[in-house]
Amino acid sequence: MSQASGSNPMHKKQTQTRVIILGAGRPYRGNNPSALVQTTGNRRTLDWTLDAFDRVMEMEVYFVGGYRLDEIVQAYPNIIFSVNPNWESQGTLGSLLAAPLASDLTTYICYSDIVITADIVKLLQDAAGDVVLVADRDWRHRYEARSTEDMASAEKLKIVDGRVTEIDLDIPVEQTDAEFVGIMKLSPRAVSQLITFRERQQELAANGMPRLIQEFLAAGLDVTPAEIEAAGPSSTLPRTWPVSSWGQKQIPWNVCGPWFGKVSSVSRSNLLCRNGRMTNTGCWLRSAINLGTTP
Repeated sequence: MSQASGSNPMHKKQTQTRVIILGAGRPYRGNNPSALVQTTGNRRTLDWTLDAFDRVMEMEVYFVGGYRLDEIVQAYPNIIFSVNPNWESQGTLGSLLAAPLASDLTTYICYSDIVITADIVKLLQDAAGDVVLVADRDWRHRYEARSTEDMASAEKLKIVDGRVTEIDLDIPVEQTDAEFVGIMKLSPRAVSQLITFRERQQELAANGMPRLIQEFLAAGLDVTPAEIEAAGPSSTLPRTWPVSSWGQKQIPWNVCGPWFGKVSSVSRSNLLCRNGRMTNTGCWLRSAINLGTTP
C-alpha cells in the first residue's frame, strides 16, 4: 500500500493493480530528484502521485530509481524500490524493463516528474484498451507562447478513429493530434508483451516510452487515448490556481526545470502537471516563461 496523504477519498475498487513510477534519471534542470521537489502545501511531487492513486484504487507501488535513490528511499519507506544500475546510459524504457512486472496485474506507469490528482487516475482506470495513454489534444494552445522548439521535442501522438497509431518526437507539429503527458495503463496482456521485450533489452533500454508504444503497436496491441478535457481560450494561468511571487526571485520547480511562482491554492480536481508549466487543464509543460505573478 502506498504512503499517501489526503482525506475524503473516492470509492476504491478492490483490484489487483500495480503502479510503477519511473524516476531513475537526473532532472532536466537542477539537482534534486524530481520525485522530491517541493510543490504547494509542502507536498513533494511524489506525494501527489501516491495520493491520486490511493484515492481511486488499492495498489502496489514500485519506484524505479537511480539518481540519488537513497534520498527517495529515506523519504518513502513504505513503497517498494527497484534500482536501474545503468540509469546514466539508459532511457525510461530501460528503467521499466528493470522493474518488477507481473503478467496477471493491470499496471500503471507514470513519470516521476508529473503531478496528478485522482480524476486523472479515474479517467485512465475507466478507459478500455490493452494500452491506454493520457493524451492532451489541446497541447499546442494549452498556454501562451509555447516555443516551437518545445513543441518539436514533445512526445506527440497520431490518433485515428479512437486509436493511437503513432507516437514519436519527430512527428511534425502540424500532423500531431495530441501529446502524451506521461502516464499510461497496461492490461495484463500488454504486460505479458512487455516482459517479452526483456529478451531485447540491450537493443531497447536506451529508448523512451515512444519506442515502447511503437513496439506495442507492431505487436498488434490496441493503444487508445484517454483524453484530458479541452480547455477554453488559452491563458497564461487559470485564475482558479493563483500564483504568488516570492520577491524578486522565483522558485525553481526543478521537475524539468523552468522557473515558476508558488502555487498557493488549487481549486480544480483534475490537476495534472509536467515540466514546470500550469495550463487550463492543470497540465505543466516545458516553458521558460516566468510565472511569478497571478494573471
